[in-house]
Amino acid sequence: KEVSMYKGGILIRKFNSSREAGKFAVENGICSYGWCGRSLKTEKVTIPKKDFPIWGCLFTYEDAKIQLRKG
Repeated sequence: KEVSMYKGGILIRKFNSSREAGKFAVENGICSYGWCGRSLKTEKVTIPKKDFPIWGCLFTYEDAKIQLRKG
């Protein structure tokens, strides 16, 4: 499934899969791979940690956003 990353309600980037999104998040100091999955499941934004200082990003499946807009 396609995944989108938002910060402050603004689309930052799209990914082809959750694996790709998780890898990007870890490499760019956003969150751990597990937190990316948690954000996808719970719709919670990332929080700052020692190794991941960038916070406030939301990862969501693109088809979920489409359903929300239509519903």
